[in-house]
Amino acid sequence: MSEISYWIRFTQSRLTRRRALAGAATLGAGAAAIGVVGCGGGDDGGGGGGGQPVAAGKPQDTTGQAKAGGVYRITQSADPTNLDPNRSTSFTAQGVGAHIYSRMLKFQTGPELAPLSKVTGDAAESYEVSADATQWTFKLRKDLKFQPKGPASVNGRLLDADDVKASYDYFLERNGNRAIMVDTVDSVTTPDKNTVVFKLKKAYAPFQELMASSALFWIMSKQGATGELDTQKVEGAIGTGPWTLDSQTPSVEINSKRNPNWYEKAKISTGEVSLPILDGLTYVNMPDYAQNQAQFIAGNIMAFAVRNPDLVDVTRQVNVNTPKLAMPPGWLLSMYYFKLDNANNPFKDERVRRALSMSLDRDGLIEVFGEISKLKAQGFDLPTGWSNSCVPWGDGGAFWWLDPKSKDQGTSGQWYAYNVAEAKKLLAAASYTGQSFNLNTTNTIYGTTFDNQTEAQLPMLSAAGFKYELKSEDYTSKYFPEVYTKFNYEHAAYGYNTPFATVGEYMYRMLHSKGDQNKSRINDPQLDALVLKQEIETDQAKRQAIIYDIQRLVSDKMYYVPAVVGRWGSFTLFAPYVRNQGAFRTAAYGASVESYTHYWLDRA
Repeated sequence: MSEISYWIRFTQSRLTRRRALAGAATLGAGAAAIGVVGCGGGDDGGGGGGGQPVAAGKPQDTTGQAKAGGVYRITQSADPTNLDPNRSTSFTAQGVGAHIYSRMLKFQTGPELAPLSKVTGDAAESYEVSADATQWTFKLRKDLKFQPKGPASVNGRLLDADDVKASYDYFLERNGNRAIMVDTVDSVTTPDKNTVVFKLKKAYAPFQELMASSALFWIMSKQGATGELDTQKVEGAIGTGPWTLDSQTPSVEINSKRNPNWYEKAKISTGEVSLPILDGLTYVNMPDYAQNQAQFIAGNIMAFAVRNPDLVDVTRQVNVNTPKLAMPPGWLLSMYYFKLDNANNPFKDERVRRALSMSLDRDGLIEVFGEISKLKAQGFDLPTGWSNSCVPWGDGGAFWWLDPKSKDQGTSGQWYAYNVAEAKKLLAAASYTGQSFNLNTTNTIYGTTFDNQTEAQLPMLSAAGFKYELKSEDYTSKYFPEVYTKFNYEHAAYGYNTPFATVGEYMYRMLHSKGDQNKSRINDPQLDALVLKQEIETDQAKRQAIIYDIQRLVSDKMYYVPAVVGRWGSFTLFAPYVRNQGAFRTAAYGASVESYTHYWLDRA
């Protein structure tokens, strides 16, 4: 671990009182509760889930003992900006959409499966691929019904191919995540009511991953897609997913009931039932970490992503027998990004970007905010890791992630080293002499761990010689619609990137010159060629090698400078009667489909 430098003492003295009073609101306890990172992710702890931590050794599937019923109560950090995930790319809309709507495919979960490792059917029960991987034919389930809600034209009727086609057209028209589909899909046709054919513009070997992604295309009814239903309101939000949106009280809670028409079955103690096992989900609006903690201890919510500094105290209060092994965080990237199409931006010079990376004491940040040494001394095993420049370290992406500290990173690994003296030399060579730049970010929405770690990094930038004007902006009105979505910023910005469910999305959407999440406005022909090369590679080992090459190139150029918010193992605590938590882990926005449908409450 790097030397505990002056800024850590600064952080400890500056933040101790605030942390003691309010703690650090986490994605796991806030945003993740509506599907931001699924299980095992977040700022400080895992998301999704409830008496034993997610990392309870080897979690067991207890479905055979399950009893149906009950409502699972967890928290959300903010009201959804929109109830229609095809209209908004915000995590708040994508998370709630996962309750209601189906995808063509999804990711399979279970005790023996790593998150995001195996694709299985959702709206489609099967698919066939042409020899050249340019035509994908999906067969829809013949028993997939819309939720029992709304007008007769939708209420309880079977999903058909026209619904899928209308939804896809609607997605292309309105969704900010559409670029990867626009550049990949040539046409969508419906030969019959149960068949949908995607004809691609090019071979795309992992296209099934895009169809399973919980950050892209959601299927609604043709009535919703054509405007007969107002999909932005509770009464018009009708899909074929496992949960029926029942009510929303702004700033208070969102309630969903189980969809009795859902297709997936399970054998429980009383016989075979349709999933979900629970009767419903309630998401309580609770952005404050201290309030989350108090409500969990009081038994009013069933899951809590505890901060590492509070782990021992909280588990003692709720009498939880905490295992010593923490889960890795979710597959989520915190990063600096740069307006490289601005001719007057000092960050157009790669040496300035490299210097910013070298000014960050990543191990020190992990040590202070994760309390790694303290907890290890008490016997807790907390894995840690640095994200690469375009592939995060975290649960679900281990196969694709290149460790920046490893020899395999090559010469580009030098730019990750914490070295203020070398950072200053790079800035001098680039003729950067302290010109002030705007640094855009947001606060509150991601929780105070994010906010506090942002504050802890600022003296590091100053120590290296950077001068900046911090522009911390409201997420809903400014940061998300302008900076994050439209890339309307001048020099540099800092925040999270939406958690993708597939490595192909990290590659194309963030790095390709046409990518919709290309926040740094990268235009690098060599990088474009590598991104397209990995898309057509069918051999996993060879594709991994290409993606490693991409990470080396992006790291050398430092098109994105990765930070380390939450890059340490953490614990999500659950009410003692919540079962199957930890046994069905996923990531991105799929928790309500891939995890919560298996949960049950053992009130006995």
